[in-house]
Amino acid sequence: MDSIFNLKNKNIIITGASSGIGRQCAITFSQLGANVILIARNKERLKDTFSKLEKGNHLIISQDITEYDKLEQIIKYSVEKIGRISGFVHSAGIEMTLPLRSMNSSYYEKIFAINVISGFELAKIISKKKYLDKNGASFVFISSVMGILGQAG
Repeated sequence: MDSIFNLKNKNIIITGASSGIGRQCAITFSQLGANVILIARNKERLKDTFSKLEKGNHLIISQDITEYDKLEQIIKYSVEKIGRISGFVHSAGIEMTLPLRSMNSSYYEKIFAINVISGFELAKIISKKKYLDKNGASFVFISSVMGILGQAG
C-alpha cells in the first residue's frame, strides 16, 4: 500500500479486532507497517483477522476486556513479546437497541464496562512509562453513530 502515512516499527494495540472497524484498523495498520496486538473475546474470529494481516510481529490475545484485573498482564506480555506500545485503538463496544422501558441497570453497566471503562483502564496501563514507547503514543477511542441516535418508546 503506497501511503505518506507510515507505521513501520510501531506497536499498536487494537481492541475489538475480531470484527468491524477494529478488524479493518488491524488490517490497514499492518499494511502500513505496524505490528498489531489483536484483542477480542472470539479467538476464531481473531485468527481470521490475523490471516488477513501483512507480515509482521503480530499477536492475538483472546480476552474479555471487562476482566480488568487481567489487563496489565496482557500489556506486560505484549511489551515483552514485541516492544513498547506506540498506539492504542479502543474499538471494542456493544450496543443494545431496546426501548427504554425494557432497559435496566445491568444493561447500562455492561455497555459502560465494555465501551468506556475497559478503554480507560487499558489507556491508564499503557500510559505507564515501562509500557509506553519513548516517543509517546496515540490513543484512539472509537464510538458508533448509534451513540447519537435516540430510542423512544
